[in-house]
Amino acid sequence: MPEELLTRHEAADRAGVSYGTILHWIEEGRLAAQWTRVGKSQRQLVRASELERAVVLHRDPRRLGELEEKVWGGKAGSVQG
Repeated sequence: MPEELLTRHEAADRAGVSYGTILHWIEEGRLAAQWTRVGKSQRQLVRASELERAVVLHRDPRRLGELEEKVWGGKAGSVQG
């Protein structure tokens, strides 16, 4: 099942933040986005799971470890042998 992709406006609505906040998160690297061609124009799309992660960290940065455990099975960048 393909992951849901959202436009920046849809992401802002879903997260309950302003469009400007979504742009800021993308520019800071807090939220990954990808450019895609739609007709003759290009749009920047955000994965729903990335948005969820960014919102959780925005609301409570202390949950980073919990998210790393859920997504990567440990701390990001740690080597498991």
